[in-house]
Amino acid sequence: MRDDDGLLTELYNALEGQPSSIFLHELILEGWVEAGDQDMARETAMMSMSLDPNNAIGNRYLKRRGAAGSRRQPKMASPPPQKTTSKSHQVPRSAAILETEEQRNEAERTLEAGYKELMLVARILKEEVRGLSEMEHTTSEHLDGQSSGSPFDNPGLGDMLSVMEAISGGDISVAVPMPQPLSVQELARAIKKSPGQIEELIAEDFENVNGWASSQNEGITTDEKRQRVLKRMHLLEAALPESMEKEIAAAFAHFERDQLNKRYANDETMYGDRVEDIPRGRFMVTEDNYAWDMEELSKALEVNSGVMRNPLSKQLFSQADIKKILAHPLGRQLRQLQLSQSKLKKGVRPATIEKIQKLGQVMLADQSEDAGPSREAMDEFLGFVVTLPDSEQKTINSLKIAATDRHTGQPYDYTIGESVKDAKANTTCFHKVGDYLTQAAKYLRKG
Repeated sequence: MRDDDGLLTELYNALEGQPSSIFLHELILEGWVEAGDQDMARETAMMSMSLDPNNAIGNRYLKRRGAAGSRRQPKMASPPPQKTTSKSHQVPRSAAILETEEQRNEAERTLEAGYKELMLVARILKEEVRGLSEMEHTTSEHLDGQSSGSPFDNPGLGDMLSVMEAISGGDISVAVPMPQPLSVQELARAIKKSPGQIEELIAEDFENVNGWASSQNEGITTDEKRQRVLKRMHLLEAALPESMEKEIAAAFAHFERDQLNKRYANDETMYGDRVEDIPRGRFMVTEDNYAWDMEELSKALEVNSGVMRNPLSKQLFSQADIKKILAHPLGRQLRQLQLSQSKLKKGVRPATIEKIQKLGQVMLADQSEDAGPSREAMDEFLGFVVTLPDSEQKTINSLKIAATDRHTGQPYDYTIGESVKDAKANTTCFHKVGDYLTQAAKYLRKG
């Protein structure tokens, strides 16, 4: 037996549930002897004798210590001293909602301690049952005068010992069967009654469905688990209002990451954190299978003037993803940028758009050695821009238009004014700028 305080504490915790257990007292006695605390060992031995005057271990210890004749009233030995915990760190067992990270961590520690206690009790109970069975079997053989096989041939006893063996090893699910999940109708009613816990309730249900499926079929594959929960998700979508679809989708995304260990197009966030470490409240997956920390993504999009382009793949987000990003609490500040960009887009007259289109066509068609036609057209365009109303000048110089190089797929995320200035400074290929300007003109016409 180990002589550390940890095991003694576990034994005393188990003793609270079985105060008359001779076996537990014997283990505690052994622990105090090995720890070298003879006073505590003597108290424990005397308690064992008070419970069972014929207890051999307690009697032997007291005789050896010269205390067998003592008639002093035994008292329950106290468990080893433990580190104190302030009340601010205590979480009531009945607490239904764990609001802070500190409370959740404390609850996890409490649960872990409870598991260890349960495993210890199962180990002790297993040994007691095994010992009693062997003793009963030996007595029966002695009386009958013949061997009757192993005492564990009894199927019921064998099953019982197998269950206790599993629990003592940490496999609690063997003895505690997974409860069947609620019906979709029952779950939908519960969700409607708790509008502030929609995503949490759905996420818990998905875990229950997955656990139930696993308990019914040990050989179930990851894909089969996913399909089972996906089917549940579709049923929930039909039973709940359309306004709750984003919570359902978010809960499923969390389930895939946390329960199925789904792999994504990226293993890390833009800041180098692992995808599995992204906090639930900031985790999002887009249709291109990229996983995001929404705090990081929101900042990156804000720096790019709200252009909804994937910062990693450089491809534009889908309309569904854009809606999801803007609806997220951490993406709401992008709405103002989107609104400002939309207003800029709508403030350009057809004549101005024609000038942009013409400049782009000239630059695309220019094959001269000195790019004379392109330079002349750019000077003419910049002179024209100066004559425009302030609102149109602001659009040309501030509106970021998302476009893509038709040949290489390279993204263009700059303004019309920036593109022309880059061309005049010879920092960008004229043909690329011409390509961008023709796409920009098409974009403005749609506005």
